[in-house]
Amino acid sequence: MNALRGPKWFRRADDEAAIDDWLSSADAREQEWAVQLMGAGAAEFPDRAARLLALHTAHPQFGSWLAWIVRFAKVSGSRLLFDLLLGALRAGHLAGREHLVWLAAEDFVDEHPTWAVELIDAQLAVPSGPLHLDDRGRMTALTVRDRSAVEVITAAALGAPAEYCAQVLPMLLRVMAATAVPRQGGGPAYDGHFAYRYPGDHPDDLAGALYHGAAAALQAVAERDLAGARRLLAQLAAAPFEAAFWLVYRTLSSIGAPLAPWSAELLLRGTHRLFVGYASHSTWGARDLLVAIGDVLPDDTLADLERLILHLRLPYNGELSPWHEFALLSALPEDRLSTPAGRRLDELRRLLSRMEPEAPQAMTVGFARSPIPSESARQMSDDQWLAALKKHSQDRTDWSTGTGGAYELSHVLHSATEQDPTRFARLALRIDAGTHPAYGSSLLRGLGDAKQLDAPAPLFAAVRHFARGRKPAHDRWLGWAVRRHLDAVPLDLVEVLLRCALDSGDPTPAATAAVLEDVNRDLVTSGINTVRGTAAESLGNLLLADPDGGRAALVLPHLDQLAADPSLAVRACVAHLLHAALRHDRDTVARAFDVLVQAPDPLLASPFVLRLFVALCHGDPVAGHPVIHRMLHSEAASVRKAGGQVAALAALDWETNEFLAAVLSGNDGARMQGAAEVCAQRLTHAGDAALAHHALVRFFHHPDEDVREAAATVAVALRGHRLVPVRATLNALMESRAFEPALPQLLITLDDAPDRIDELALTCARRFLEVFGKDAADIRTRAAADAHHIGELLVRAHARATPRVRRTEILDLLDGLLLKGAFGVTEAITAADRD
Repeated sequence: MNALRGPKWFRRADDEAAIDDWLSSADAREQEWAVQLMGAGAAEFPDRAARLLALHTAHPQFGSWLAWIVRFAKVSGSRLLFDLLLGALRAGHLAGREHLVWLAAEDFVDEHPTWAVELIDAQLAVPSGPLHLDDRGRMTALTVRDRSAVEVITAAALGAPAEYCAQVLPMLLRVMAATAVPRQGGGPAYDGHFAYRYPGDHPDDLAGALYHGAAAALQAVAERDLAGARRLLAQLAAAPFEAAFWLVYRTLSSIGAPLAPWSAELLLRGTHRLFVGYASHSTWGARDLLVAIGDVLPDDTLADLERLILHLRLPYNGELSPWHEFALLSALPEDRLSTPAGRRLDELRRLLSRMEPEAPQAMTVGFARSPIPSESARQMSDDQWLAALKKHSQDRTDWSTGTGGAYELSHVLHSATEQDPTRFARLALRIDAGTHPAYGSSLLRGLGDAKQLDAPAPLFAAVRHFARGRKPAHDRWLGWAVRRHLDAVPLDLVEVLLRCALDSGDPTPAATAAVLEDVNRDLVTSGINTVRGTAAESLGNLLLADPDGGRAALVLPHLDQLAADPSLAVRACVAHLLHAALRHDRDTVARAFDVLVQAPDPLLASPFVLRLFVALCHGDPVAGHPVIHRMLHSEAASVRKAGGQVAALAALDWETNEFLAAVLSGNDGARMQGAAEVCAQRLTHAGDAALAHHALVRFFHHPDEDVREAAATVAVALRGHRLVPVRATLNALMESRAFEPALPQLLITLDDAPDRIDELALTCARRFLEVFGKDAADIRTRAAADAHHIGELLVRAHARATPRVRRTEILDLLDGLLLKGAFGVTEAITAADRD
């Protein structure tokens, strides 16, 4: 069939009425043949392909057929094909294929710019009712970034400006209304999309392209039809949005004298009309307009503008704003200013030390550099380092040079310490308490990042030195500094870390409350970013490396107090310490765990807490039943998911089936997702493999996508294992809705299998054709990438197959893939022939 895909074969099949017969057929294969041929012929015969397709607009697959044909068609050659495209867009048949439509529009926007305007209206029509907004108050559909769309919109605005304005300006006003943000102090409202502008902006999303296109289209209309432009501008000027005024001012500035009286009238409607411009200069739009019209205004109008501008006050707080006043007053013709206005302009020039206002700046991004470059720092002596730390003792940035202060120099100190830890550990002893804390923090981090020292005594001395200062910025990194030398850390430093874990004021009560309010926060990450949390984690690491039990004897008496920390995030880190202490005193840890979990439910889903709980249950499963019950019935989905994990573990390894049975009998997605993950990971080494299989089969067919994806991870878990013993599970996976998320990893697992899996490979290929056959030739889809691996599996299976029936079945599947035009299959067969 691949060889028959060409314009001549399309013409031949059409002449014999075969294409229409195939499209009307109930056989999906014949429909596919027709669509493939139409795609092949649409570049040369777009109108004929459109006429054939127009007879089948009611077919459920019409959208897919049209999308395929448009990929190859010369749309500019057929208005009928374009009308089909518009109708499909408005009917929602091309949802999810918007990029394909913009690509097609690139073909005809130069030749038919008015078509492109129609397409914009069909693609981006903004309803008059409520719109779907994201968390930043923007219309979601307009935040899409698509290079083809931006280019088509820009070209349409320049090619058909009048039509563009007629269609797009009302759309923009509806977007402004839907995303409006009231302006403090009154005046035109800002909006979520267009209000924050910078000179030289280039649109990068659909909203920006529409807005910049409108600005260009309005200027183009003004050059050809001044009266028509004024009508459009009047509609915008009547709208209560700052972004609409900017379009008006920008266009009027390009027109200048012909509409100068009306321009002045717009400005004189209130002080708020002056505050239209850029994010970096909020009156620059009004200034540009004043520059454009000032020379032709009558004296009385100029005097009115002077009075409006003089001693200008900010609209949101009523404060005088000399900077904005100067920008606007200096825009008026200086030789026509009144005496008071002239004196005021001179005052402003002296006050601001400039003759003309500074133009608004484009948005720039950069990083403040260290005041001492790394190259120079490498040559510095210890005394020079100490002098530099004293000189650069503040966090500040000199924007004229792009250099920073203590924070930036501390990064250089960190790198230097990492390269020569012994030298800088000794230098640390000379850093006094008045030095900016960023330097001590960076030095401690550098010691922790450096390679292990043969003689760590200077490092330990540096840690003691900073610990004596009791600064939270230093205390947070004390444990990090010794992490390469856990076996050798002396007891006095263990005591230091214990003091930090028990007594530090970090986290503060306010930070603790914030963590309690945010139930979705990563507790461990929050905890290790505090002094008490990171100290608890470091103590756990030290107990794991305890050479003689001395550290445990020091820490164990305080476990209950540590477990009762008021911060949920710190408790999540204390769980790591408790887990490390298990080998020293299990009973004490069990009692501390009971204290630890007297806290809000989200703590139970934290990884260190969950690991500790599972370890305790391995020795005494019954004691854990109340906590498992609590987890399964929690209001927090993350905790119910963790409960599902423990329930599955209890059933597979602890011979406690009641909790997994409860999970399977219910329909809670979070519980089932957790149980599915564990069953998938432990299928080959579970105590009860049959139970794991039956649970997974249930999860494969669950309506919740997250549950199916969790169960599909069995494809990864089985990698490197013999697959024949678990073929029942894999067959169930491939016959289920979990096949799609499992496929990429399943193909790798099948390819790496140490045993013969020909039957599994055939099942996988059959299901691939059923589920993904229509997408196998589309290189934009994941299915096309997978098709190549399917072909290789079948080729290898054919090489090994001995029964003729089996070889015939494999060849039939390969033919099916070739018929679909599956990507890479021909190459797989060719490579096998060469071998």
